[in-house]
Amino acid sequence: MTGAGIFHAATENGLNVLLVEQKDFAWGTSSRSSKMVHGGLRYFAAGNVSLTRHAVSEREYLLNKLPGLVEKLPYVMVHKKGEFPPPSLFGLLVRMYYALGGLFHLPKQQRSFSLRTLLGLQRSKFVGFSNFYDAITDDARLVIRLLQEGASHGGKLLNYAPVEQLIEEEGIVKGVLLNMGGQMKPVYAAEVINATGAWATRLHSHPEYRLRPLRGSHLLLPFHKLPLSASLTVFHPKDKRPIFVYPWEGCAVIGTTDLDDELPQSTDPSITDQEVEYLLEVANSLFEENKVNRDDILSTWAGFRPVFSTDANTPPSKEKRDHAIWQRPGLISISGGKLTTFAIMAQEVLEAYRREHPSRLGDLQPTSYSQSSRHSCALKRLQGRYGNAACAVSLAGQNQRIHATNTLWSELNWALQSEAVCHLEDLLLRRTRLGNLIGPKLKDYESAINGLLQKHLGWSETKIQAEWENFWQLWQQSYRVS
Repeated sequence: MTGAGIFHAATENGLNVLLVEQKDFAWGTSSRSSKMVHGGLRYFAAGNVSLTRHAVSEREYLLNKLPGLVEKLPYVMVHKKGEFPPPSLFGLLVRMYYALGGLFHLPKQQRSFSLRTLLGLQRSKFVGFSNFYDAITDDARLVIRLLQEGASHGGKLLNYAPVEQLIEEEGIVKGVLLNMGGQMKPVYAAEVINATGAWATRLHSHPEYRLRPLRGSHLLLPFHKLPLSASLTVFHPKDKRPIFVYPWEGCAVIGTTDLDDELPQSTDPSITDQEVEYLLEVANSLFEENKVNRDDILSTWAGFRPVFSTDANTPPSKEKRDHAIWQRPGLISISGGKLTTFAIMAQEVLEAYRREHPSRLGDLQPTSYSQSSRHSCALKRLQGRYGNAACAVSLAGQNQRIHATNTLWSELNWALQSEAVCHLEDLLLRRTRLGNLIGPKLKDYESAINGLLQKHLGWSETKIQAEWENFWQLWQQSYRVS
């Protein structure tokens, strides 16, 4: 997300940019987040006012500029008997939170309510709830939207092109050496931007910045098991960490965990049995009529947050989510931060670039997004995900939904035609979320998908069979419950 935001902003400002990714776009972290575009109410409660103010401002901007991709979502804080904070104090916190976003008149529906309206909750344990709003998105599609618009401004993109090493001359970084299918290719640039998230210090370390990769995992369940129209927040009964149970893409999500783990170089992270039980426990502490178990789980996902730490003894959930920028001649590195603040991070990187190259970059242009006419294409969802290409997407194939999802066959056609799909997992886990949402049900549509792979990518039957085998092996390893 950070790299895509920088690519988008840099191309908007007229720079000649190449973005390279070691695997697929959004693979490492930005297809594996909690999908929340939020100000961070708990960071505000912990005293990080600056981060929250920026994030709330960016949330409002994204809600306004990317409808159909970033959507408002009600949040409900559930208050247990004797648990801090009580509804009255939390209501004051919410009012202050809204004020950061310039909303000084709290809507009536944001006040504290009786639990009579939350059917299915174990009412005897709770004294009330507080309601506010943040937003939710499809994180991988947001990355692709940024990349597509940057490419329309003249930027170039390469996935599956890992950087093997920096090219240096007399202590100055002059470019990178790319691994292009086993062939080493040097690429030179006025400046290299290292926006590799939790992997950033592997390319460019700094004595003051210690990256602490924290793995967060999620469970995805069918909507009928947890039919929610809002995100419920509750403290886990074991460690009092806040956990969300929320609707996403017609399903329900439970997440997230916060664990130290070894950072993989190129393999996909996966949830552990202990995390599965931990997340199921919090859901079942909430609901008395909709008990959930392992057999109900459609799929899982796990990803790494890039978090800076100054003290290894700090509990993972207590670490700050600020970002940092550090430099050496010819190289700017950035990591940390939140999904919501990617545009702010991009602007700060360009400011650092401008200080190094004042003749190459003038006054920075504010972030903008292309908009297609609401009258030319009826589907708001496509407009949010594809911008001014929405109508072309709707014409790329059948506008029938796949299974019980909102994904259209035309979206698969468009992705294969225009979105640098190199492997089947790119199509099913990031360009669309079918691998997450319907998992084994994909086998019912395998023949139709194979026809599209042959048509648009020219894959042979042998190649297609190998890709399906690799996909199911990956899905079994990293997206299902064992």
